[in-house]
Amino acid sequence: MSTLRRAAVAAVLITLSAPALAQDLAVGGRTPANPLLIVSVTDSPSLWKSLGESKFGQLLESKVALPGMTPMERGSLEKSLDFSLEPADLFTQTVKGFDVYLLEVNDEPGFVVNFQLRDASTATKILDQVKKECSSAQGSAGGVSASTVVDTTTNKGVRQLSLPAFRLYLAADGSTLLWSNQRESMESAFKDEGKAIFTSEYFKRYMDELKGDPGKVWMFGEIARLAPLTGTKTLDLGPVSDSTTLGAKIDADKTRLKMAIFQHVEDMPSASKRYTLTAPPAGDVGIVNYFPEGTNFLFGTNHFDGTSILEMVTESAKGDNAPLSAKQIDERVASGKALLGFDAKEDVLANLGPDLGFGLTTSAQSKDAKFPFDLFMVSHVKNRDRFEAVLESLEASASASAAPAPRRRQPKSVDPNAATPSPTPEPTPAVQAEEFEGETIRFASSVPGASGTIGDVQPGYAFTKDDYFIFALNKNTIKSIISASKGSKGMADTSLMKDVNAQLGGNRNGIMVIDGKAIHDILDANKDKLIGLLSAEQKAHFDEAMNYLGSIRALSSASTYTSTGKKQEVVLLF
Repeated sequence: MSTLRRAAVAAVLITLSAPALAQDLAVGGRTPANPLLIVSVTDSPSLWKSLGESKFGQLLESKVALPGMTPMERGSLEKSLDFSLEPADLFTQTVKGFDVYLLEVNDEPGFVVNFQLRDASTATKILDQVKKECSSAQGSAGGVSASTVVDTTTNKGVRQLSLPAFRLYLAADGSTLLWSNQRESMESAFKDEGKAIFTSEYFKRYMDELKGDPGKVWMFGEIARLAPLTGTKTLDLGPVSDSTTLGAKIDADKTRLKMAIFQHVEDMPSASKRYTLTAPPAGDVGIVNYFPEGTNFLFGTNHFDGTSILEMVTESAKGDNAPLSAKQIDERVASGKALLGFDAKEDVLANLGPDLGFGLTTSAQSKDAKFPFDLFMVSHVKNRDRFEAVLESLEASASASAAPAPRRRQPKSVDPNAATPSPTPEPTPAVQAEEFEGETIRFASSVPGASGTIGDVQPGYAFTKDDYFIFALNKNTIKSIISASKGSKGMADTSLMKDVNAQLGGNRNGIMVIDGKAIHDILDANKDKLIGLLSAEQKAHFDEAMNYLGSIRALSSASTYTSTGKKQEVVLLF
């Protein structure tokens, strides 16, 4: 076995012999000081078995393997260790659970992995094999520097193995095995210097919010302090970046993978905090009742506040890549008002909600469309008169743009033998109206060059009698939304939404659902149109992504705001 391969085997062996955090929260009581992030699996065999029974889990399992080894080398190594290196066997027969701690020591990223093994002899076998492999590599060619393997046993019977050249530090204490890339981190974990975090109020205020959620995987961390581990000053993690700290739990079985995250209001910036504290009580997201059957992607909320969202975007902007400042936004809104005749911020953004939703649907599109989706939005409008004035202004602009060119003046002398010119057709109005189930739909008669290219495009809108505004790129989608709002079968009545509701519960402030199977089937049906635009490498990634997408029935998430913070739940349905 080559020198580099020996080093790789030693490192990968430890990695694979690797989440357990039950009620006591730490495997073997070995917690390093000041962890930035803790990831732990409470029951490795159960988690692996549950995921392995789903197609999604089987795809993940196929990606986990011991690299750089021939079957003969692997067999020899398994014989020496007396346990299988097959991932499914490791995680169900050898490893009961493990914790991963991410740290920063001396301005360098570090980690400690704390394994709970089936028996004490396994930990000793691993240390013996690592010592053997790394000792054999000392002084050999291949770019691996010589290393002094320090093998010691403390007066408490704890064996420690240090290999500085490989940045490898191990300790075995009974059935507990610790692995770190820093001597300081290992010593800190061995002394259990971080155990105070589990009894702190700082920790409890997060995890108490997740008591009702089962968890095979558990996480807790200070997100804002993780940036140094990535070599950057700040992290761009979307909504998570608003939270200094978060707690999370993951549960899984053969039908689902569920994650619950809690962000405490005390750690939110002022705009995010205001948005959280002004949320209505969690309840039914009624806007979903407007979504037509055949919606492949949907988002709905009963807490849309456009002004607060604009404040959050402005407040979270930092650095050279920041979007417009609040002052610049106001300046551009003012110039837009002069041009359009309405205030986009007050007349539109602040006028929508709090019930608002949008989605993609295929229910009204032709099968031969190159982009067979239709985009729609539904929102309650607080001041209908004000909003209708905006729409009238936009219609006037559209009509002016669609006005026919002026007729050319006819010559004074006319040839009597010339053919009689055909009459000039009357121009089609830029915006037409159509009645449907007691509501008026106003829509553009056509979009030049669009029909048959990205779908059947006739953008339009309608107002319901209860002051809900509907917009879609196709008037037939507007009809299906109106029908759903009046009690005809919509997304809320589908088996998919019923299964999602069973997992996420009925009380929430926002919901998002992606119909994985439907989108997979649509992309697959249009694969020939899409694949020609990709390189060979991109095609391989596309096929792999399609395999994963095909294994997921639905991806859904729900947001709930309380006086203490925001809870986000994400569920994959298999």
